[in-house]
Amino acid sequence: METSAARPLGTVILEAGQSIQSLIAKLDLALIGREAGRHRILIACPSGEQAALARSLPDRFRPLPMTAPEAWPAALPIDTQRVAFLPAESAFSPPLWDSVPADGMLLRPWPVPIHFEIDLPSTNKIPANGWVAPTTLLRLLLQKPPERLDLFAVAASLTERRTAVGFLSAPAFAQAIGRASPAPGPPPLRRDASVLAIVPHYRCEAWLEQCLRSLVRQTRPLQAIVVVDDASPSPPREIVAGFPAVTLLAARENVGPYRLVQTIIDRTRFDAYMFQDADDWSSDDRLALLLDGAERLGAALIGCQEVCFDDAGRQVRTSLYPPDGNRLLSERLMAPILHPSSLVSRRLVTRLGGYASGVKFGGDYEFQLRAHHVARLVNLDRYCYFRRRRPGSLWTSPETGNGSPARRQQTEQIEARALANARRAEAGRELDLAPFSRGGPIALDHICGPALG
Repeated sequence: METSAARPLGTVILEAGQSIQSLIAKLDLALIGREAGRHRILIACPSGEQAALARSLPDRFRPLPMTAPEAWPAALPIDTQRVAFLPAESAFSPPLWDSVPADGMLLRPWPVPIHFEIDLPSTNKIPANGWVAPTTLLRLLLQKPPERLDLFAVAASLTERRTAVGFLSAPAFAQAIGRASPAPGPPPLRRDASVLAIVPHYRCEAWLEQCLRSLVRQTRPLQAIVVVDDASPSPPREIVAGFPAVTLLAARENVGPYRLVQTIIDRTRFDAYMFQDADDWSSDDRLALLLDGAERLGAALIGCQEVCFDDAGRQVRTSLYPPDGNRLLSERLMAPILHPSSLVSRRLVTRLGGYASGVKFGGDYEFQLRAHHVARLVNLDRYCYFRRRRPGSLWTSPETGNGSPARRQQTEQIEARALANARRAEAGRELDLAPFSRGGPIALDHICGPALG
């Protein structure tokens, strides 16, 4: 009889799809962990299709149990403390059971680590809809089962229920791949730095609660959190008031995120600033990992890898950013760091004269084009940032989005200045590191929450 001490760490549920060969390949990989005593395996298949699937599988898989998801609410066939669910369209990698607690409302994405170096920002075309969690989370979900159990549907269901769930980071690269090298000299940021999280907000009430919950859950607490409303029809007072430690300020005119951010930085004296968009959220350990990476690598600007939730396609994909941002910018004009995933030192912002507060979009790219001349820019090798791709954002809007005429025109001007700086650097001449456009400070009304120090 199996003792509790010998019980596997988790149960892997592999969803059977249309491709038998894909399922076989994943089962063979999963069997390695099963034979090592790490986990059990369940094949998820509707009850009416189980007989046909059993006949299609090789004999070595016949002992594996099949389970019908429609029967789980009544009798979940899992007695391990952790569970991993892999939809049919996602690829398999060994679940990192030890990184998931045995209990609690916690969810970790289950992407396949990349086994090659990333030189340019890129999006993985293979969906990353798998997840790992304590079994208690699955039992909660099954009290009112979502239509599907992929990561997108699970996260959406938890958000709709307003469940206080925490998200865990996950490795983006295989071991010893995707890591930046330390810079010489004393680090510009240390683990004990004082940090303010800045959340620019404009009509993102539907997602703001999840955003703020992820910030107040940080394992390395922030010294302060501020939501800066960019003249929405009504500032999100009720939502922010649900988080007593969070400050809400509101602009009287719509000026764009960079002018808001720069005004906050000018009026405060924190060692560093962590950014987050109001419709996105973070892993619980994002700040701890960013500060550790900044001190270890000597970075004054540090970002992380991205898990992207596509509202239109109802899919989850991963986006990867190069570990060494300086190397990318020395070779081509391209932003190496996803701005809302980043942490920046106050000294770097001050040295460069701040962000381009006179623009409504593209100010992050413009800042990185200047910053790489004087500071270390890196990305962590972990997925710590969860980004929502939705219609109507600055990046997707026809007026300001990627590929729009307004963005193309501004980008051409910004890149012309960057090329001129590259020529100055080659000639040993003084660089022009001033912001592309300054908008000046903006008046901000205090709506609720603590005063910012």
